[in-house]
Amino acid sequence: MNRGLTECRALRAQLKQVSARDPLSTGTWLTEVLAAPSSQLAVALMNERLADVRRETDVGSEVPRVSARIALTAGTALAVLALLVNAPGVVAAVWAAATFGVGLAGAVGAAQIGRISRSRTREQIETWNWLVKKLVARAHAAESDKAEISEHE
Repeated sequence: MNRGLTECRALRAQLKQVSARDPLSTGTWLTEVLAAPSSQLAVALMNERLADVRRETDVGSEVPRVSARIALTAGTALAVLALLVNAPGVVAAVWAAATFGVGLAGAVGAAQIGRISRSRTREQIETWNWLVKKLVARAHAAESDKAEISEHE
């Protein structure tokens, strides 16, 4: 019985740490999970939050790719424009190379932001999955303790 209380306190500390690291986690969901009258309800609340996290991250997953395409297209278009506007020669080539380079740098930056975002999203979802597994384990332990207590009565 004491082991269950220790695990509950450890889980509560983990939830608070995740809440502190996750700016999307603010609100009443953590209070609801910690105050849930049963472990099954706590697991259900955590699963609901995990679904919210996945929806939130799915919505923004296309932004870096689209931004990279826009940057590359804009850089290419400006390079062509620089070649058309300026007289043929070194100045036109320099402007074309510079504008294309800026577009390419923007595309690389957007792609890098996308990679970092996907990595952090995976970490966040793995953390939520870990917490849900801990809650499920706690629920099973609580059910076993209840069954054991009822057998002794």
